[in-house]
Amino acid sequence: MSKNFKFQISNFKKGQAVITVVIITLLVGMVIAFGVTEPAVGEAKISRELMGSKKVFAVAEAGQEDVSYRIRSGMDYDTTEILTIGEITATTDVSENVSEATISISTVGEGNRFFRKKGLQMVRGDEINFNYGIQVGNGGFIMQNSSSVRGNVYSNSTVTGVGNYIYGGVASAGSSGLVDDIHATGTVRSHSIVDSTIEGDAYYTTIEDSTVFGTPYPDSQDPSSQDMPISDETLDEWENAAAEGGIISSPCPYNINEEATIGPIKINCDLKIKTQDTVTIAGPVWVVGDISFETGPTVVVDSSFGSRSVVMIADNPANRLTQSIVTIKNTSEFEGSGTEGSIIMLVSRNRSAEDGGTVSAIDLQQSASGDILLYSNHGKITIAQSSSLKEVTGWLIVLKNTAEVIYDQGLASSLFDTGPGGSWNVSSWKETD
Repeated sequence: MSKNFKFQISNFKKGQAVITVVIITLLVGMVIAFGVTEPAVGEAKISRELMGSKKVFAVAEAGQEDVSYRIRSGMDYDTTEILTIGEITATTDVSENVSEATISISTVGEGNRFFRKKGLQMVRGDEINFNYGIQVGNGGFIMQNSSSVRGNVYSNSTVTGVGNYIYGGVASAGSSGLVDDIHATGTVRSHSIVDSTIEGDAYYTTIEDSTVFGTPYPDSQDPSSQDMPISDETLDEWENAAAEGGIISSPCPYNINEEATIGPIKINCDLKIKTQDTVTIAGPVWVVGDISFETGPTVVVDSSFGSRSVVMIADNPANRLTQSIVTIKNTSEFEGSGTEGSIIMLVSRNRSAEDGGTVSAIDLQQSASGDILLYSNHGKITIAQSSSLKEVTGWLIVLKNTAEVIYDQGLASSLFDTGPGGSWNVSSWKETD
């Protein structure tokens, strides 16, 4: 009897040991499982939070990009713009500092318990785009004698010649568009084409006595008018920048008879460059009167300007009908700073042609060559002698004799010494606290 009791006690103790081992094993397993699953749960939580934060960041960036695109494209925008995607909202505030020509864009993205902030700073650029060898306003483009253009021509009015060569394409805008007696090596787009030779394709409504070597496209849509690359507002700001460099009011006329450096400067009377020596332009020059190159000087951009360009403006706001004229009377050379892309732009704000008069705003009587661009968005430009120019833009342009315009591809993004060019560039873009 006692032996059996001892046996039962022994078996009971062995059972307890097994249970203890099982419990300990279960506890160890639970500890291990908890140790494995807790980091996994934590990682999953962190991943969800990171994904939520990234979504908010993406919406904030989208809201900011939308506003910056509107500014760069000249589209309308409010000082506060709200973009909502799903449960996430991006609120963008815009503030402009007119005096410093900057725009600040601040965006806050919020949603799903997260928020992200982004800041963007934009500064008005000084880049001007000249996309054509010749760009003409409503006055039209007239080619005479053996004058020619190496580059594309865009006119808001007619383009007429006497068999003259345009080594490029031609566009004449509007329902009254006309290309007459022109030999173009590129594509021609115009409502009417008359007496012309076209080596490329032709887009038109009517065509008469013309040869098209490319593909003709009758009943095509008329090209639309193009704005001038530089606005009056930009020219005003360039004049103000010139005046900040100082003002000369006497003697009048202001004569340059020897080697000299000028600019930035405002000259309150006619400027006559009478020297054959070098005249260096070190900033914008505003002449309240006429500019004349009398004796064939060499005009250069200051070497410190690198690829940037400078402007000389003839503008008497009180008389833009018979004054505000640029005249080149003798052979003159124009040179940039020595760095590719640098040019000198001569501007006349005379508006006789647009107002129905006959005065030439820019009158190139003798030859001019080099890094030079002529601009008169309201006036007539007459090029009468053998000249080689980079680009010409005017309300009305008359090209005579053996004058030749050779378009410089670098003018598609010309940088000027001062003043805004109408574009906005991003100066900084970052996430903020």
